[in-house]
Amino acid sequence: MRAPLHIGAAFGLALATAGCVRNAGPTETVNPGVGRPPVDPQGRDEHEGVGMYERQLESLNAERAKKVSTGEVGFEVCEQLCDLMARTCYAKDQLCEIADDHKGVESYQRLCREAKLYCSDAVDSCETCVERDGQTEPPSSTEPPTSSES
Repeated sequence: MRAPLHIGAAFGLALATAGCVRNAGPTETVNPGVGRPPVDPQGRDEHEGVGMYERQLESLNAERAKKVSTGEVGFEVCEQLCDLMARTCYAKDQLCEIADDHKGVESYQRLCREAKLYCSDAVDSCETCVERDGQTEPPSSTEPPTSSES
């Protein structure tokens, strides 16, 4: 006699569960990436990356302009300006790569053009500093040159 009671309880539970699922709303098929911005390998969507690189460029350009305006000279200043150049041009490369992937998005094209100008200004600052200090490149060693290098 107990078997019918268990079967009845199981049947009731199945009906109750079915009712819950039915009342949960329509199911949707989710297609990863559809309707969402592209995601880069680090898991950020491209729009976040663009904003990050845009802010980075503005910050680097302001830092470069401030450093140039002081009129300071010397190897350390040139090293800092050339580091800013490398970081600025890297951000430019990233922004322009995104712009190349989205040729129809004018805001990305504009940011790439601005980034190219920032990079060009940073290259000029680095080169001017190095030329002003009479060096064609930072010394590779603190040792004095040997007679064959003179």
